[in-house]
Amino acid sequence: MKKLDLLDYASNTYSQFGEDGVIAHAFSVMGERSRVCVEFGAWDGLYHSNTANLWSHGWKGILIESDGNKFRELQRNAEGHNCVCIHTRVGVEGENTLERILAAHGEREEVDFLSIDVDGDDYYMLGSLESLRPRLIACEYNPTVPPDMELVSAPGNYFGCSAKSLALLAETKGYRLIAVTESNCFFVTEEEFGRFAEYETSLDELAIRKNLTYLVTGYNGDYVLSREPTFGFRYASDQQFVRFDGVSVYEEPQGVQGNVVRKVWRRFAGFLGEVFNYIERHYTAGLRRRVKDSLATVAWRIRGAGPPPAVIKQKNVMRIAEKFGPTIFVETGTYQGDMVEAVRDCFKRLVSIELSLDLYFKAKKRFENEDHIEILQGDSATVLSDVVPTLEGSALFWLDAHYLAETAVKGGDDTPIKEELTHILKDKRFVHYIIIDDARCFTGEGEYRRYARIDDLREFILSMDPDLTFTVKDDAIRVLPRQD
Repeated sequence: MKKLDLLDYASNTYSQFGEDGVIAHAFSVMGERSRVCVEFGAWDGLYHSNTANLWSHGWKGILIESDGNKFRELQRNAEGHNCVCIHTRVGVEGENTLERILAAHGEREEVDFLSIDVDGDDYYMLGSLESLRPRLIACEYNPTVPPDMELVSAPGNYFGCSAKSLALLAETKGYRLIAVTESNCFFVTEEEFGRFAEYETSLDELAIRKNLTYLVTGYNGDYVLSREPTFGFRYASDQQFVRFDGVSVYEEPQGVQGNVVRKVWRRFAGFLGEVFNYIERHYTAGLRRRVKDSLATVAWRIRGAGPPPAVIKQKNVMRIAEKFGPTIFVETGTYQGDMVEAVRDCFKRLVSIELSLDLYFKAKKRFENEDHIEILQGDSATVLSDVVPTLEGSALFWLDAHYLAETAVKGGDDTPIKEELTHILKDKRFVHYIIIDDARCFTGEGEYRRYARIDDLREFILSMDPDLTFTVKDDAIRVLPRQD
């Protein structure tokens, strides 16, 4: 008999890869106790957060962030909730360990959930835990490493570790693996592990392999890649590893010229960090945003993979608005309202729909003085059925490729996108323009098993209106009228 999989309950309100739903179901299995959650690398408290869905629903949140600007945003976003916000950097030894930081702030309660997300040293952060025993832990791993490979980067890295290495470390701490998302491994204490007997807990079975890239060689040593690597493919890494089952292909530059090249390259990332810090200190908000957007765009183009930065998405919406001239903008998935803010002057009426009550109220407050902007709350598939009949002209729809679990469409797919599209495409009064974000999600496999396959989505749309075009660019699906 096939075992249950916690990933079957995946959903996002704030999280990135379904962690909100996994966490909720894990606690439905083992029960809540202290209702205290801790997250470090908390960023602004909301963006891809694994704890916001908890502390926005009555849990106590202890949120730790080292970046000054993000910490101020964190404080604003957590205002009115039972949250302790701490501005510091968590380390793996001395006074900056998580346990020492919590003790210094008088936080000694039992912790139900801990989220570790520091983009590199997560392995060492987990290893530093001694007396602290969260009942459930989410810890980030590098999803491009095969699940049967041991890989642990030296401390101070931006490379991360493999899921296997993380799971082996967790076992030495008295924790067992219960779930894997595209970026996090979930562990429970051995005392709680027995509650998950009906669930699949084998890493080999749980591993998500969609981010693996194979290098395939010919008989003379020439090679090809099986896919575009998730994080790009630019140069051989000189990263040092404390555990590594593979083979390094990095060649140390030789001679004076090689040393110069190596030193310049290694300092470049640090230089960019200093540029960002200088911009934050010395430029106005508008100029800071423009410069950061430009740098983010350049970095994305160089990387050649992964979702584009927000500014690319915003510019694409503005270009289509300028080309076709719709007067109304309709968005599903408001989040913090940045898309609405970016395109507010391009349309006479803007409507944005958000499921999360917390995000809805924040966006409502942000645009309370804008008469032409409407922020609505609810399941987008349902709310759109009320919005579309009120449209008095052509609209540009920006649809989020979200998965809403129980609130999603009750059909073959658990993402509401098809129901949303049905409401739009059935309206024959005006010509509408549609952009669906996160095209990469429509694989129907692994983490995205609840999404329609992109070919099925194309067939579905064209069956409703064969005069439309269906194209993919910059991680977005464009459904536009055919032009002769």
